Amino acid sequence: MHGLFPAEHVFYQSRSSNPGARSDRPAILYLTNKFCFPPNSGGAVRESKLLEPLLGRFDVHYVGFTHNFDADCANALNLVDRFGSITLLRHQEPDLPLDVTSFRLREHYSPFGEDLVIKLIDRIRPSTIHVEGCFLMRYVPRGLPCRIVLTEENIEFELDAGRSAVSGRKPPGAHTSDIVRRIELDAWRAADVCIFVTPEDERTAKSVIPELNTRCLENSVDGDLSKEAIWTSRSPSPTPTGLYVANYTWPPSEDGAYFLIDEVWPLILDIVPEAHLILAGTGMSAELEAHTAQAEQVTYVGPFEKFADVANGAHVFLCPLRFGGGSKIKVIDALSHGLPIVGTKEAQRGFPVGIKELIFCGETAMSIALLTASLFDARRAREKMASSASTATHLLPTWQSIAGELANIWQVNPVDGGN
Repeated sequence: MHGLFPAEHVFYQSRSSNPGARSDRPAILYLTNKFCFPPNSGGAVRESKLLEPLLGRFDVHYVGFTHNFDADCANALNLVDRFGSITLLRHQEPDLPLDVTSFRLREHYSPFGEDLVIKLIDRIRPSTIHVEGCFLMRYVPRGLPCRIVLTEENIEFELDAGRSAVSGRKPPGAHTSDIVRRIELDAWRAADVCIFVTPEDERTAKSVIPELNTRCLENSVDGDLSKEAIWTSRSPSPTPTGLYVANYTWPPSEDGAYFLIDEVWPLILDIVPEAHLILAGTGMSAELEAHTAQAEQVTYVGPFEKFADVANGAHVFLCPLRFGGGSKIKVIDALSHGLPIVGTKEAQRGFPVGIKELIFCGETAMSIALLTASLFDARRAREKMASSASTATHLLPTWQSIAGELANIWQVNPVDGGN
C-alpha cells in the first residue's frame, strides 16, 4: 500500500515482508471506527478482548477509521507482528449532504477508504470481512464471494432518536431520521450475519426484518476477574464518594456527565453536603473539563490504567446515561469490583435479571440523588451488594467463550447459509 495513498492520511504496515504471501490461517478483513489498543473505552475493551484470543488462529487485517491518527499510528507500530496487517485512516470531513450530518457515517469518513478496502480485498482474499458498525458498510463492495459479518454495538436510528428526545431538538434536515434508518437497514440486509451485543437490540432488529440472520454476543467478564477483584479488600475514602467513569467522546457518556453535574449532583450535596464526586476516563472535551472544574466538590482525574485505581476509594458507582444502546462495560467493571450501582434504566440494558436486580434504577434526578445518598450511609447494603456481585458475575459469559463464538461465525462458509 506504500505510495498508493498519502502517508499523512493513511498508515499501513504488514507483518509479512512479502505482501502477496499466503498464510495457512484464514484471512479476516476487520473494519472498525478506532484502533482498540490500548483499550481505553468500552468499545475498545470489547474489541480487544474479542480479538486477542483470535490473533493466533486467524490472519486479522485490521483497518481503523480513527480520530486519533497520530497516537494510534505510534501504538500500531508495536503490534504489527500480531496482525496480518494494520491500516489506519485519518478522519476527514466528508463532502456529504448536510441532512446526514448527525449520522456517524460523517464521523468516521476517509476519502481513501473505498479504494483502500478494494485493494486489500484483492491482496489478501479474505474468507470473512468483519465490519464494526453499519456506517462503515459503505466501504465494502457488494457481491463479494466472502462472508460479511456486521457488528452493531448500538442501533444507530434508536441512538439518534434518543439523542433528539433528550436534547429536545429535532435532527437537522427534514428526512434525517429516515435516511439514518434506511442506511442501517440496507447494511443489515447486505450482511450474512448481524451481531448485536444485547438481546434487546437483537429483538428490535428482528422485529424490523424478521428474516435477518442474527447473533447476540454480549459484553462479558474476564474469567478470573470476579475472584481477584470482588474479594480484594477495598478501602473507600472517609468522605462519601461517587464515581462516574466514561469515554467522554461518546455522546451518551458526555450527556450523562452534564446531567450528573448539573441536575443530580447538586441534589446529592443538599442531602450529603460533604460528598465528593470523581469523574474518570478519557476523551473529555475542554468545555466539559472547564464545566467540571467549576462544579462544587467534583474532580476529574482523567484516564487511568486499571479500573481499581479509581474504584477502590469510591462508595457508589453512578451511571446517569439518558440514551444509548448496548450493555455498559463500566457497569460490569463496577459490579466486578463490588461497587453499588445507581443509574437510569440505560444502566440495566442488556443484562440478565440477576444483574439488573443489583442496579438501583431511578428515572429522575431526584430519585437518583436519593438512591445515591442512601447508599453513602448504608455500609451493610454496600457489603451485601459486593457479596451478591460474586454470584451475579457468573451470569455473564467470559470473553474467551464469546471470542470462540465469534471464531465460529467467521469460519462458517456463506454457501452453507450461516444458520
